Amino acid sequence: MIKLLQAATRADVDLLNQIEPPFRGLHVGGGIHVEIPDDWAERIANGEDVPGCTYARIRDDGSLLVDEVVQAELMKPGREAVAARLVDVAAVVEALPVDDEARGKP
Repeated sequence: MIKLLQAATRADVDLLNQIEPPFRGLHVGGGIHVEIPDDWAERIANGEDVPGCTYARIRDDGSLLVDEVVQAELMKPGREAVAARLVDVAAVVEALPVDDEARGKP
C-alpha cells in the first residue's frame, strides 16, 4: 500500500531518490511525447521537474508518495525517523474537511 510522507523536505526527496533512483522514460507509447534532455538526472538532482522521468518529488500539498519498496528500506536502522512520519493515504483523505457547498449541498 502506498503511504504518504507529509511536510516533506528536500532531504526526504534526496533520500527517496537514493533508495529508488530516478529513471528515464521512453520515447514510445500512445501518451504525450516529451523530449527528455540528456542531462535529465542532473536536473532531477537539482530539484527541477523533468517530464517523462520517474522520481520522488514533493507534490503541491507538500507531501511525497512512498511505495512499498521504499517503505521497506525506510524500516532499516538509521531511517526510523522518516519511517515514523509515514501515514496511510486513506487516513489523510478521511481527515480532509468536506465542503458541502462545493458538492452542491446546502
